[in-house]
Amino acid sequence: MSLDDPSLPIALAMVMGHDFIYRRDEDEVEMVGPFQRLAVRHFPYEMACINIYLELTDAQGYVEGKIRCLNSDGSPVFESDSHRIRFDDPMQVVKVMFRIQDCRFPRPGMYHVRFLCGDQVVTERRLELLKRER
Repeated sequence: MSLDDPSLPIALAMVMGHDFIYRRDEDEVEMVGPFQRLAVRHFPYEMACINIYLELTDAQGYVEGKIRCLNSDGSPVFESDSHRIRFDDPMQVVKVMFRIQDCRFPRPGMYHVRFLCGDQVVTERRLELLKRER
């Protein structure tokens, strides 16, 4: 929810990856190892860091945004700190990057990774974790 305006931003993109590189001179973001499915050897699985890149538009003023991950039954798995995001113009595309440390996935299955403003879901991606046999 916007602090200055009740409208929510629109998400143009949301990508999860192992890392990202931001090139300030060119205003470009390169995702390193983007994923939507991971095969891991054991559970619970501890991921040192998950990186999430978003492109947002159609808002004005400031919004508070965060990432929340839920398992398939809707229980919270982890949540990021809140980011204060500034929009100078509704036509502006704002790039937002989250680095979330120490993400623990208790079991194989489907997870829902959401970007929220306040308690409103702006966009969501599914993340599947599979148990790798070898």
